[in-house]
Amino acid sequence: MNTFLTRFLIRVLLLGITTALSLITLQVLLPERQDDYLQAYNQKCRLLETIPSPRIIFIGGSNLAFSLDSHRIQDSLHLPVINYGLHAGIGLKYMVDDIATYAQKGDILVFAPEYSHFYGAMYGESVAITGLLAASHWKKLHLLNIRQIINVICGLPHHISVKLLPSIPNERTYSASNFNEYGDEAKHWELSSMPYIKTNSIKGTFDSEFGNYFVSQIRNLQQKCQVYLIPPVYRESNFKLNREKVKKVADFLQEAQCPYLVTPVRHVLPDSCAYDTEYHMNRSGVDIYTSRIIEELKQAIRIPAQTQEPDFPIKVLHTPMQNSDACTPLTGTVSSSIQWICDCSPENANGRRWE
Repeated sequence: MNTFLTRFLIRVLLLGITTALSLITLQVLLPERQDDYLQAYNQKCRLLETIPSPRIIFIGGSNLAFSLDSHRIQDSLHLPVINYGLHAGIGLKYMVDDIATYAQKGDILVFAPEYSHFYGAMYGESVAITGLLAASHWKKLHLLNIRQIINVICGLPHHISVKLLPSIPNERTYSASNFNEYGDEAKHWELSSMPYIKTNSIKGTFDSEFGNYFVSQIRNLQQKCQVYLIPPVYRESNFKLNREKVKKVADFLQEAQCPYLVTPVRHVLPDSCAYDTEYHMNRSGVDIYTSRIIEELKQAIRIPAQTQEPDFPIKVLHTPMQNSDACTPLTGTVSSSIQWICDCSPENANGRRWE
């Protein structure tokens, strides 16, 4: 019996080794797609390597890639802006560990992680983190812990299969060439929103162990940088569905004395602002969100006084506004101090009057 079991285990081991070597060989021999979406990570790393401090760096997933106009922020705050945001599936652990290797004295770091990062996505999704490491020629394997390495191994078969399949891009294909010189995914600014966007619930339970790790890394970065946490931009329907889980994140950060700069509801936008997911905004949503961030950072960070108004000024109210048809109420929100959000549908994008 022992001899049979030993032979069986040896065969399983040999099969595993053969499979692993085959996958590694295919990964090495098959070229990467040069315009793959995750190739944009290399562009963002070049910006981090070449633009000197002081600079404003936004760190998060695709909520930043698809919802910021960094050029407007740079013009308004008079500091270089780098949008590091790319894909939530990279995992928040990788993001915070990676940005620590680039952060310089005098930098202003603005973290806007997706809420799912605190509910199971902190170590990355296999497809995204494998694609990222492959796109960057596996230079940063040393940043990974065992859980991330397992995710990478699990993602290899899918990554190789994608390289083998033909690519037929269209105007909505996510591509590295869609990013501008600041790191914003700007191609979708010209496109209309998708007609249907699914309202997803946040899966999993809150991971306080990772939350504590994240906070400790933030404190380390604060030794040489200004560091701020802001809520991600979020579609209203998703916020209503996931209100309690959003509140859990905000409460944890508050108790850890590492709070959001503003309450989560301030970054909630109506469904009409969404482009194709709950975190991706259309052009009107980008304008609204960017204006709010400019206003928030002006009050928080140490920068020269602004001499010019933003191109798309929007004053966000902290009390309800009466007799307005441009705003809609949110009931039962995380914070009762902000009860209205702007309707950024195209018909209301211009000529809006704020009292």
